[in-house]
Amino acid sequence: MIPDTRPVEILTDGDLLFNRDEYPLLQQMGFDSFDAFRSYDGGTLIKKIRERSVIRIPIPKKHGGGAYFLKRHRAEPYGHRKCYQGRIEFENILAFRRKEIATVLPAVMGERITGSIGNRRVESFIATRDYAPFTPLETLLEKTPEIFAEQKNKDSLMQAIAALAQKMHWAGFNHKDFNATHILLRYADIASEEPPALALYDLQRVDQKKIFRFRWIIKSLAEVGYTLPEPLFSAQDRNRLLCFYKGKESLSPWDRFQYRWIERKRERIARHTEKIRMRQKKEESISESCAELNP
Repeated sequence: MIPDTRPVEILTDGDLLFNRDEYPLLQQMGFDSFDAFRSYDGGTLIKKIRERSVIRIPIPKKHGGGAYFLKRHRAEPYGHRKCYQGRIEFENILAFRRKEIATVLPAVMGERITGSIGNRRVESFIATRDYAPFTPLETLLEKTPEIFAEQKNKDSLMQAIAALAQKMHWAGFNHKDFNATHILLRYADIASEEPPALALYDLQRVDQKKIFRFRWIIKSLAEVGYTLPEPLFSAQDRNRLLCFYKGKESLSPWDRFQYRWIERKRERIARHTEKIRMRQKKEESISESCAELNP
């Protein structure tokens, strides 16, 4: 099942690092060089922003079906960092799996230096397997929020999120975007009180430390708390999330201090996000006005 925690054996081929198990299939599909990935213009465009694009590449049914997600990064200046975006995410995925934290299955990573001396840049990409049958939590919240109308379903979700966050933190990792967008889940039976299976993806922004950092609890629970929409999820639910993280029935005075800190952080995230939305809306309005003036 994908995602999972299986270890990955790496095969190096020129500028590419392959998951050895995915290598034969990618070769058969014609992805046998760096240029084959960088110049690919098929599939379905999932996302395109200034920094990167994401394309869904279908796998032929004769090869088992499914898909790869190809994330191609904008070329970065050479020398300003030791590791570049494609490799960063690839290495983070491998690190999470070594600690048995479920995440997507990496297929291949490419990294290549281009340009002349004094103007060198690094192109990079990563491809991972589709995360089906898992689903982003954000998608369930948008399309089937009724799943969480019952308290038992909310509690099982809170338990699973808390357990994932705790395991990640004690393994020495902190996903800087620990929210409903990047949490994947799968229910064996939605009617059961068993917590869903969870996994994480989009591991570009990850802190790694040898010892646990206190602020990780604040940031992670505030992030995910902000993306659990009100009134479906209440302050009481967020309180229970911290209880599950701590393994307690109720919060101590110190825990309640932490909870208030988490709530203040969640509110700051909300204000910051709203400012970004308003700025984007203003920029869109200006662009539309300019288009009307210059048809």
